[in-house]
Amino acid sequence: MGADGEKDRQAPPLKGRLLARLAVLIVRHAALVSFVCCVAGIVSLMLLPVLAKSVYVDENALLPGSARATFSHYDTLKAHDLAREIQTLLSSSTDPQKDFRKWLGDRLDALGADYYFHRFCPPTRSFSILGFLSTSHTYEAGKHCLVDGREQTPGVNAVGILRAHQGDGNEAIVLVTPFELENLTAENAIAMGLSLSLLDLLSRALWLAKDVVWVAADSKYEKYTAVAAWLKEYHEPLVSDSSFEGMHYTQDGNSSRDIFFKRAGSITAGFVLEFTRGAGATKVSSLEIHAEGSNGQMPNMDMISVVNLLVSWRQQFHLTLEGVPRIKDWQWLRSVGYVFEIVGKKAAELRKAFLSHAKASFTTAEDYVNGVSVLLRSCWNQMLGVPTGSHGAFRDFQLDAVTLEVVSTDLEHNMDFLTNFGRLIEGVLRSVNNLLEKFHQSLFLYIMVSPNKFVSISTYIIPFGLLLSNFPIQAAALCTSVKATPGSWTRAILVVILVETWSLGNAICPAILFHLFSSAPTRLAVWILLSGLCLAPVFCLRSDAHASDDWYVPLKSLTLGLTGIALGILSAVNFSVALAGALLLVPMCLSAQPFSSSWRALWKPKSGVISRVNAVLAPALTCFPLLVVLTILARESAGLWSFVELMWFWGSALYVSAFLVFLPCSILCLYIFFS
Repeated sequence: MGADGEKDRQAPPLKGRLLARLAVLIVRHAALVSFVCCVAGIVSLMLLPVLAKSVYVDENALLPGSARATFSHYDTLKAHDLAREIQTLLSSSTDPQKDFRKWLGDRLDALGADYYFHRFCPPTRSFSILGFLSTSHTYEAGKHCLVDGREQTPGVNAVGILRAHQGDGNEAIVLVTPFELENLTAENAIAMGLSLSLLDLLSRALWLAKDVVWVAADSKYEKYTAVAAWLKEYHEPLVSDSSFEGMHYTQDGNSSRDIFFKRAGSITAGFVLEFTRGAGATKVSSLEIHAEGSNGQMPNMDMISVVNLLVSWRQQFHLTLEGVPRIKDWQWLRSVGYVFEIVGKKAAELRKAFLSHAKASFTTAEDYVNGVSVLLRSCWNQMLGVPTGSHGAFRDFQLDAVTLEVVSTDLEHNMDFLTNFGRLIEGVLRSVNNLLEKFHQSLFLYIMVSPNKFVSISTYIIPFGLLLSNFPIQAAALCTSVKATPGSWTRAILVVILVETWSLGNAICPAILFHLFSSAPTRLAVWILLSGLCLAPVFCLRSDAHASDDWYVPLKSLTLGLTGIALGILSAVNFSVALAGALLLVPMCLSAQPFSSSWRALWKPKSGVISRVNAVLAPALTCFPLLVVLTILARESAGLWSFVELMWFWGSALYVSAFLVFLPCSILCLYIFFS
């Protein structure tokens, strides 16, 4: 008994043995496992529109549609009258800026709202390390703004605050209406008229428990800039008396006395109302939702769910999301949609046969194509990291906001649509007014595939995880298959450090060149020249390690390990960038090998099928990123520096990942291939 007990104590746990055997089995068949993971990852990625769930309201306190909207045709007629009044005023005035502010102040004063005029200047887009690490910019305005070396008049936001009759002034909802006074279109005038008509209605609402702040955002220097300037001063007030001098306009626009920045409570949510003229001869009006903020940040999904529920249940007009139009013409994608439709029908029939109460729902081919179109556009917007509207300024302060854009070719005569839209805004405001706390119940990590379908992180992380698993599997397989010398590992570590240092220098270089040269083509040329000269010594490194056919194994193992770790961390910052990186880098890293080795493997009689396929694909997959970069430099050299400057200004995760993940990984693979 004593000997048996001692053996039991010494034996490793069964679970540990099983995990060890499973790990050994995976590493032993790493090529097959990697192939299966790649195929499964791509297939599951294509299945995302099929696996999408219907949107739902997670916060019970919102109670969307629980009350009947009171916005009527009379309010729509009033909005039209106000729009015509604005257009008449601007066309007959000798000083449109002053007269419009006076007219708007009179209107807000008649509604019993506190109002003021906020003056701002656009921020200077300059390269600086601190500017990249923070999205907080300076919008302070004096009598003039310096824009591109020229003096310009500052932008002026008109702000009206309706104090809630039933509230304590601790919370507020923000409505934003962008406009451009110098180029005021009929759509802008209607948007302003409808907003004032809504404020008139809300000023008489007894159910209102939160203050309503209306911001007429001057889009002279972009819509985002106007809203961001107001939000920055709302949350970061100026404390010195001298800072207020000339910062705000009174009603006449000429008074020298200071008008202090007025505030309501903490902002619960924000809604941006935009009206644009659609292309084409059709008079069908639609409503588009824009939600992407800086670096792919999304608002709480309840914001979109409430709008979708009120549109589909109460107002019943066409709600859309921006997609990629060209994708809808791809016949192969439509064929894939038909395959998924057939499989979905069969699965629905089987589910109905075994579960009589189950709903026989499936994704049609048309829905699949539209879902892929919206999914790719949403991922592209999140990957760029640039907000798709002025709602992005709210996300910089961790506030939930969306842009509701009305697209129509005949807004002047589409009375029913405008009435329904006014009722929609009233219903949304009423739902947010019911909240007792900030949005927190629903998801923040999701991707929309249609106005009523979304893919949550629990679903879209699966294809990314399958693609990412190739890096540790292949790295472990390489380390166990070849016994590399300590000198090979030392050389591999040295090469990785040199390439990473070079990539970091490339990321910082634009900030230095911006202050040294005034011409964008000169900056770009010097940047490329310095990058090539600094990288050349790395490719000139040679040692006796090349005498072995497996000299590159330590370097490839390090490349796979570091790339996998970097992409995993990046997925927590911006998933779309990490997913694009995985799709690009997985085939390149797995196929990377010296050209001489791949050439010998192609003609070696004992080479397997996988080795021969890899030998054929390795040159194309390894050199593909280099060819893409050279093509972009050749065709888009004029706007490339502007794009880099834009990414730096927004502190985009795409910029960081491009220089600290994609670029070093591509250079290391090219180093292996050409050495």
